[in-house]
Amino acid sequence: MFLSNELRNVDAAHKEYSLVKQRADYMQTSAKRRLQLLFGKPAVIAAIFAAGAFKGATTSDPKTKRKSAIFTFIRTAFFQIIT
Repeated sequence: MFLSNELRNVDAAHKEYSLVKQRADYMQTSAKRRLQLLFGKPAVIAAIFAAGAFKGATTSDPKTKRKSAIFTFIRTAFFQIIT
């Protein structure tokens, strides 16, 4: 009786774990898809670049900020291409 009870609890825990794992995988895939759709829009990429360029133009060290903005733009575009 005690052993069968414990076996049922173990089986229930395994089923619950697999269900939680499946839901987590689904949510992770859904989040990745939503981010790709958001960052895949040209307006968003241009806004990120414009924000970086504005920061570069308004600082005391514009060369460094400009490089940072360009690298951010290139990195964002690159990751959109490979995913």
